[in-house]
Amino acid sequence: MKKTLLLTAIAFSLSGCLVAEYTPQTAMNLQNGVGPGTLCEEIINARSMGTAESLNALIAEYERRNPNVSARDISDLRQGLVRTGMREEVAICSWNARLVGETIGYGQHSKQYGSGYSYFFVNGKTGKVDYIAS
Repeated sequence: MKKTLLLTAIAFSLSGCLVAEYTPQTAMNLQNGVGPGTLCEEIINARSMGTAESLNALIAEYERRNPNVSARDISDLRQGLVRTGMREEVAICSWNARLVGETIGYGQHSKQYGSGYSYFFVNGKTGKVDYIAS
């Protein structure tokens, strides 16, 4: 009886952790933006729990949709990194971050994005990450 309950609990726990596998064709069907069911969220899921093939298909789709993104930004996206100087849209996707604040005034414009306990700030004039806080 205990063995059956334990196996059932393990199976139930693992069923919630399954990540969809993506091919170039299926990755094309994902939405842009952040949040559930988006390309950015599936990149994050594939990084942590998916296969290399799935991550490669998702990254290739991101590159197809964003042809002007640098190789360094793509490398950082693949690893889940945000760095100063990174383009705003790549940093948002890398962390699946949400806009949590915006400051406009005295000739300055700054946006604050957050994911969990980490935040990054984007210069509103350049569109690049200026500062990262954890």
